[in-house]
Amino acid sequence: MDEIQFADRYLSPYRIKGKEINPQICPYCHGGRHRDKHTFFLNIEKHVFSCHRGSCGATGTFSELAKLYNERADYIIDMYKERFDLLDQKKEYKKPAMKLVKLSQQAEDYLRLRKISLTTATHFNIQSDPKGNIIFPYYDENNEHVLNKIRIPRKFIKGKDKTKIWQEGGGTPVLFNMNRIKQDEPILITEGEWDCLSAYEAGYKNVVSIPFGTENMDWINECWEWLEGCKQFILWFDSDKAGKKSVEKVAKKLGIDKCKKIVSDEKDANIILYKYGPQKILDYINNAQFFPIDNLLKMSDVKQKDVDRILYGDKFLDYFLGGCRGGELVVWTGKRGSGKSTFLNQTLADTIEQKVKCFMYSGELDNSKVKQWLDRQIAGEKYIVKYKDQLTGREEYGVHPDTEKLISKWYSEYLYCYGEDGSNDIETLIEIMSYAYKRYDIRRFVIDNLKTLKSTKEEDYFRQQGFIVNRLKSFARKYDIHVDLVAHPKKTPNDIVEDEDVGGVSDIIDLADNVIAIARITEKMIDKASKKEKEKLENNDGLIIIRKNREYGDTDMENFYKFNSISKRFYVDTDNKTYSWERQLKNKSITPDNKKPEETECPF
Repeated sequence: MDEIQFADRYLSPYRIKGKEINPQICPYCHGGRHRDKHTFFLNIEKHVFSCHRGSCGATGTFSELAKLYNERADYIIDMYKERFDLLDQKKEYKKPAMKLVKLSQQAEDYLRLRKISLTTATHFNIQSDPKGNIIFPYYDENNEHVLNKIRIPRKFIKGKDKTKIWQEGGGTPVLFNMNRIKQDEPILITEGEWDCLSAYEAGYKNVVSIPFGTENMDWINECWEWLEGCKQFILWFDSDKAGKKSVEKVAKKLGIDKCKKIVSDEKDANIILYKYGPQKILDYINNAQFFPIDNLLKMSDVKQKDVDRILYGDKFLDYFLGGCRGGELVVWTGKRGSGKSTFLNQTLADTIEQKVKCFMYSGELDNSKVKQWLDRQIAGEKYIVKYKDQLTGREEYGVHPDTEKLISKWYSEYLYCYGEDGSNDIETLIEIMSYAYKRYDIRRFVIDNLKTLKSTKEEDYFRQQGFIVNRLKSFARKYDIHVDLVAHPKKTPNDIVEDEDVGGVSDIIDLADNVIAIARITEKMIDKASKKEKEKLENNDGLIIIRKNREYGDTDMENFYKFNSISKRFYVDTDNKTYSWERQLKNKSITPDNKKPEETECPF
């Protein structure tokens, strides 16, 4: 597979820059927390790649990149080079053709009104057109005249004027005043020409302006090589929402480490010059702030935060763990058939009862089976009917269709699941989960189970597991949400799963904030128990043990449970838990007391 074929399959969408493939998202860092775009470059001549995002910095050969996706690298052939050569042709721009004349009197008066001297205007070669408008001529680094900007020399009147500033069509998007800039000194970049003139008027000579406003960043692509040769930038855009957003975006493109920003309560530099004079301009420039670097903080700046908590709905777990805590990963483990998925799903009903949105990923069961099981747990024995399977004659239990409708309505806005057509790759799952959090404010995620997930970034199975758990942990911390993960233990003779039995790597236990082990009480356990323990074991069906407790430190705490095979519920004393969906009941005939079992149709 050559670079183009690889990009078409794995890096799309992408663009071509010279001899490099430049996808939207880096396959290694995925843009980081801010979802930075176009930081990754794959060179088809040198067959190497690199990510220009500071906190990523991934580098290597195309062969290494292809191996990441289980592909073999074949270096690009001549026919594809021709395709690149064709795409590499730069856009052609027109040279300015507008006739320029000496500054009109109206233009001079307007410049003075905005506190810009004629000396400054002359330095920037500001002129007029035959209509008397102000012309800002743009020159590239070679001092070639490449663009004209035109400004009405009076106050802009909405409704009368179509626009107050525009450009001569076809010009090259470069920086205003870049032909006079010293690249080894800090360069002040402003949002408009007036701000550029204001900084110069105040005495700061190494200043430029972007050409078209904050939304258009063609100037970065056009001036890229020149910008790369600059030592440092100071960004001063308007203080409005668009300006603040663009400052962050431009800094990421130019390099956070090379940029400072100016924070001001006033709209722009020209307003400051007008209101306060040149010294205030210099004060702001001298006090420019560095951008905060991801993951580098002063401990004194760290603020205590209120942890977002949700109750499990189980008194034992809520007391010893403090409920479902935001930013935490909880591992649920136990032998096959111990009831770990059943108990975990049961807690979802209590989360929904608190009007908290949840997400489920089931790697072993299809969603219809999960729903069928969950609906029984939510309904409770009171609303479950017995029917005879028409094919086998076997007596079965299920939720009456009318009850199911009420339950579905109850959790319709609070419970989401992963589509069965979705990939079991962890990166795809994380992407969907991120969207679910952002779009629907989902705060609890249940992943059942670890064994069914994979990663293309690790070949070894056990290292894959560690990587997947790490990604889930990072996801929980990033969005301050709660993740419950089911992890099957290794084959073990132990009746109750120990820490060392979980998965194949220590990462699973190390990364987990809490570990909950669930066991079914067996005859073997009863036989081995002491007289004191035997009675409790004989009177219960299941056992839960807290193996790890990061918040409070209480470990090896245990609690016994009974199990209702009809409702699929775990309970301590009596199985009498109810949920608010029951308040929607209008037709009492759906209860078993008023509906004969033999008349009940199969709901499945």
